[in-house]
Amino acid sequence: MKRVLIALAIVLIVVLTSAIVWQVDMCDEKSYQHATTISTLDFDGANVARMTNAIVIYTIDFPRNQFGYELLVEKDTGFVVDKGEQVDFRKGAFVVSGHGDAVETLQSVQLGDIVQVQFGSIVVKRDAVLSPLKVLELQVEDFVQGKIDGLYDIDHQAIEQVSQTIEQKMQEVVDYAQTENSNPEQIDAQAKELTKLLTTKCALAMESQAVDGRGMWHRPNASAFDETNLDGVKQFVARLYELGINNLYVETLWHGMTTYHSEVLDCQHPRMQGNDYGEYGNDYTLALISECHKLGIQVHAWVELLTAKPYYGIESPSIKSEWVYADLDGNKQGYLDASNPEVQSYLANILTEMLQKYNFDGISYDYIRYDASPYEGEYADCGFTDHAIATFSAQYNYTGSNLTQDLRVDTDLREKWHNFKRDQITNTVKNLTQLVRNVAPNVIISASPYGYMFDAYHVYMQDVETWLQNGYLDVVLPMIYTENVDVLVDSAQKFDAYHTSALQYTGISPLYNGDTILKNQQLIDAIKMQNISGVSLFASQNYLVKNDAYAQFVLQTMTLGTHKVKAVSPTADIKEVFSAWTNQLQSRFEHIYAEHMTATEKQTLQAFLQSASGASEVDQMLALVSSLQSDVQSFSNNAVKNRVAEQAEYVHKILTFAKARASR
Repeated sequence: MKRVLIALAIVLIVVLTSAIVWQVDMCDEKSYQHATTISTLDFDGANVARMTNAIVIYTIDFPRNQFGYELLVEKDTGFVVDKGEQVDFRKGAFVVSGHGDAVETLQSVQLGDIVQVQFGSIVVKRDAVLSPLKVLELQVEDFVQGKIDGLYDIDHQAIEQVSQTIEQKMQEVVDYAQTENSNPEQIDAQAKELTKLLTTKCALAMESQAVDGRGMWHRPNASAFDETNLDGVKQFVARLYELGINNLYVETLWHGMTTYHSEVLDCQHPRMQGNDYGEYGNDYTLALISECHKLGIQVHAWVELLTAKPYYGIESPSIKSEWVYADLDGNKQGYLDASNPEVQSYLANILTEMLQKYNFDGISYDYIRYDASPYEGEYADCGFTDHAIATFSAQYNYTGSNLTQDLRVDTDLREKWHNFKRDQITNTVKNLTQLVRNVAPNVIISASPYGYMFDAYHVYMQDVETWLQNGYLDVVLPMIYTENVDVLVDSAQKFDAYHTSALQYTGISPLYNGDTILKNQQLIDAIKMQNISGVSLFASQNYLVKNDAYAQFVLQTMTLGTHKVKAVSPTADIKEVFSAWTNQLQSRFEHIYAEHMTATEKQTLQAFLQSASGASEVDQMLALVSSLQSDVQSFSNNAVKNRVAEQAEYVHKILTFAKARASR
């Protein structure tokens, strides 16, 4: 009898295994032609209890425990779409579940790998194009679903339409990849089109704020538009407006040259000479500012203050050789000695002329630092001029005869020297800010420090915390040039801790670094999810490119998502800022939140909106928003509570900053 039962069990396993092969439809005659086999595993049964060190396949929601490791596989395609200790079974998929010795093997399988069940074996394959594409599809789907569940202000209908297209196109490329004569180049082309669709879907799931700092750095004549004439300037500005940019940081001083004809610094950039801008004469800067202001775009003079390296082989005649510092070995670095009063006067005169000659909305400090001075490994340093050494010696009672040699061996002396250099940079920021505020009190002062505070302090001698604590800046543009979202957010939060004294428009450079427009959108969205006031993009030549198809895709993607709504700059008139913010909250309340709120909660939000519409003073606005922040904590729907609380926190930061700025 026992032998009969064993025989029946074996027959049952074989039948079930055959059923799996039929159900998942992944036999040898239908396989991905260009995928590479990663591993081959034996399995021990189907839809039965998983025993020690066994691998079992489940095509039904069979009871399982958490002591193993599992893969969730799409039945029609074979793609691994989830993995973990116990995945959630779903229709149209099967589970590969392993225990003990099998766990490590299953853990090595990646999302997007392809699982085929072939006559009692599990074959795991990986396709160089389709596997990453599937991973991207999964990531986008999770992202979009989170936005939908979170009641974010997104276009559900458009998302559904593009989702249907993606599903259809994905099935087409999967089917084609399994045909005997499939061409890898054709598969790659189809995958690129799908990637664009997935990028669009992801962008559609991103909110667009009505109050938002949208900056872009710009070097004249570097983008696709010819700015040697007025038509080119107008076309460039029009594209900025289309992109939703409301703060342009135009390179005005770099390498000792200006974009305009300066009486103080008689060294105009060769690109900007001899051009005709119609009604603006030969003045590019006047033309750019005037055309930007017509469309509500703020223009900031991006000034590279302490760099003097020759550019186009041109050395500025206004820069004295004794102002340029050297490294430990005496090599000139092409940077100016901030400790020299003549350098300070030189910088002050240039900024004064800019502010008196043009209607700039802001002055933006860049290269206000020392060249890199590594704090690890073999010691390297810079900043050495006769004046700097003499000033340091007097201030710190240094009596040695060779500072550069003593610094190599004396770490205490080294720290004093670094403190001295930090003080020079901080004093430069302080002095220039005092000057700017005296000459043009309403001008917005910003700076672009290195994006990681520790390195800014120890490597580039930028004591950014002191700058922010003392209110030397109105906006900080930390250059956090990374593709890692977690690193970006962590670094941006450190700067945002000082939001009461300065707003932050986080500097990002994904397209400059060769990343995708999808990565661009992900980085912008990550910053906005931290309630940071804005983002600044480096740089115009990577967004306004000569490849028209790519430029249009960039424009389309950004304006479908984070830049869908034309935004008021956070540094605009505070009444305009508050009105734009309340109008957007009103809209979101009516078409998203209301159906998830109780009658009392609706009355609370309606009362706030009614009171807010009549607010005219910052203190009144702050009081109303603070009251809303308190009231919203009792809202019953968590998604509504979170969204309204976030928006209240966002505008509270801007209002708090506006009040602090007005008191300076």
